[in-house]
Amino acid sequence: MLQVCSGRASIPDPDAKLPAWAFDIHTDAAGGSCTSSGLGAGAVTVGWWAVIPWSRAINFGKIAENGRRLDRTMSALELVAPLMALVSGQHLWRGGAVRFWVDNAGSVFIWKKGYSSSCPLCTTLVKAMYVVAAGIGCQVDVVKVTRCSTPLADMADALSKGSLQRFWSTADREGNLGLPLFPAPVPRALQRWIEDPKTDDRLGDKLLEEMFREGAPVLGFGSF
Repeated sequence: MLQVCSGRASIPDPDAKLPAWAFDIHTDAAGGSCTSSGLGAGAVTVGWWAVIPWSRAINFGKIAENGRRLDRTMSALELVAPLMALVSGQHLWRGGAVRFWVDNAGSVFIWKKGYSSSCPLCTTLVKAMYVVAAGIGCQVDVVKVTRCSTPLADMADALSKGSLQRFWSTADREGNLGLPLFPAPVPRALQRWIEDPKTDDRLGDKLLEEMFREGAPVLGFGSF
């Protein structure tokens, strides 16, 4: 391919990294449970946070398309948090760059690969992230972090466990995080998907359509 290149544009760097000014967002997700309340997915960064609780389908372990219980499809559940953060804070990341720190190595590998041959839910979530990122003109990466290894990682873990007391306690110890009292609202299209997780190649499009209907500029729908 290099031999037939016209020379009119530079060759993309396959090892290109996000810029130093990228937003660093820590995310986490818990497995579903019908005996513990408040479990779900959470995301936090300086000045912003969001959380979404699991549905009955996830908490009670409904059987997914690949034959696995939804409450134990951890790679997929972990990918819900970055997607939630991407769409809930789209007004902040639009035209920028976001790095999501995830403590599940499988989720990070699936993101890098772009799909999962064993979990269609992971493929749905990864594709939705790519579509939404393109729609808001945002560079996105998902990288590995050790569980609860930083204050923000611990706060994300607290959100996933429904422990707001631990979340705010850690925030108070850190100071200067500038977190709002209430979490960012989660788009209804993602909430509906959480109610009944299944393969949906249009999940990203549905999220972008909802953003556009609510007045947000979206590439392909309206000008920036």
